[in-house]
Amino acid sequence: MSTIEIDTDGQVVGGPDAPVEVDPGMIADIRKFERCLAGYLAGEIDEDVFKVFRLANGVYGQRQGGHHQMVRIKAPYGAITPDQLEALATISEKYSRSWGHLTTRQNVQFHFVDLERVPDLLWDLAKVGLTTREACVRVFEQTGNRDNKLRARMKWVVDELGFEELQRRIFASRKFLMASSTWPGGIPTQVTERGDAPAGRGGAEITPVGQGQPVFLRGTTPQQRWTESNVVRGIAKGTVSALAWSRLGDVTAEQFRGIAAISRDFDAEVRITNRQNFVLRGLSDEQLPSLYERLAAIDMAEPGAELSRDVVACPGADTCNLAVTQSRGLASAIGEALEAAGLAEVEGIRTNISGCTNSCGQHHIADIGFFGAERRAHGRAAPGYQMLLGGHVGDEKIEFGSKALRLPAKAAPQAVVRVVGRYATERELGETFQGWLERVGGAKEVAEGLADLDEFPTPEENPDFYVDFGETGPYEKSLGESECAV
Repeated sequence: MSTIEIDTDGQVVGGPDAPVEVDPGMIADIRKFERCLAGYLAGEIDEDVFKVFRLANGVYGQRQGGHHQMVRIKAPYGAITPDQLEALATISEKYSRSWGHLTTRQNVQFHFVDLERVPDLLWDLAKVGLTTREACVRVFEQTGNRDNKLRARMKWVVDELGFEELQRRIFASRKFLMASSTWPGGIPTQVTERGDAPAGRGGAEITPVGQGQPVFLRGTTPQQRWTESNVVRGIAKGTVSALAWSRLGDVTAEQFRGIAAISRDFDAEVRITNRQNFVLRGLSDEQLPSLYERLAAIDMAEPGAELSRDVVACPGADTCNLAVTQSRGLASAIGEALEAAGLAEVEGIRTNISGCTNSCGQHHIADIGFFGAERRAHGRAAPGYQMLLGGHVGDEKIEFGSKALRLPAKAAPQAVVRVVGRYATERELGETFQGWLERVGGAKEVAEGLADLDEFPTPEENPDFYVDFGETGPYEKSLGESECAV
């Protein structure tokens, strides 16, 4: 099993990285995983029992079956250190495909990890203070639907109890959680010294952020356009942050190491965003030219933040048991279609995609959202999507997108091009996508202009409509056993 030795004080013994202190709780968790895995492989622990244990440790099966696993690594509030980034680079090469995936949960996932090698991966994570161990949501455990796995999600608890009652129960149970009512370390020193009042305003120009905020691209050079789209100036102390754009949330080992080096050299904090990018915080204006050059060297300096090319997608049928469509393939095709149409830099518009009705891709709160669905045409199965319009988070409210129309998967990129193009042409000065959508009559009105796209040619006329993105054979809906809802 594991080849890493830990002494009684939690020190890693031997090897070039020793000594490294590992949290005792992590040691206990990994030792338990090793014992349970050994019992499972020996046939002493049932499949269903081990599955529940495995999932609680952030290790998920893939649709490829066998011992292929997806490992989800926690990064609380998206924060991650240079040492941890370098460890992720090594893990991607040692256990996965030499790249990892940033998710809307603000964590990191690696796919195609052999189950038997998971303990070694966990030890490598523990050496830099990372874990895959998932926390249980107490209220969901008490009230969630475990009989119907498709409804075993928090959104259905909200639907059943109502937001106010759910909030009351969460607050009531939170005081029983360790370290929530009385933090053993006392009040943090920074709070004691500086207080907890707002930091106040700096003198620099403030960059509006959030969904629907305008981004004005006036620059003529790549660096100028990156500065205008990817740099954010804050209220407190005039701080500067910059986004490192990650296409589809994919990060190579070289990019992990590059961001780690940038973090050290620029003394910048790194966080993962829910739009699958990195943000570098605590910068100064003087650092921006050098930062741009460093990001460009690792192919992460594309102007993308809050621009239409920044399409978000879950892994989809590439690896997920529940997905019915290749959401990553659609995201790539949408980006390519927008680039070809000259619409990739339309600002203030978000597109999110999920490969099924669940919301891992957060399709329901995007300006343009898609979730995968099987379609039937001319007696054949075909990949398709439900298009939503008008989802929004901000201004102290959340609006879920409204259903527009269903589309063949291969027609969805053109639908996005039309919607983005119409918005870019018809919007008034400073008008958000949500404001434009409401002014022109809503999702159903916009859908009328897309109705011609909801047509399937016969398989003989265009067989491509019956093959999903990235696939070579005819589409077939294939569902595995749900794991994320267990």
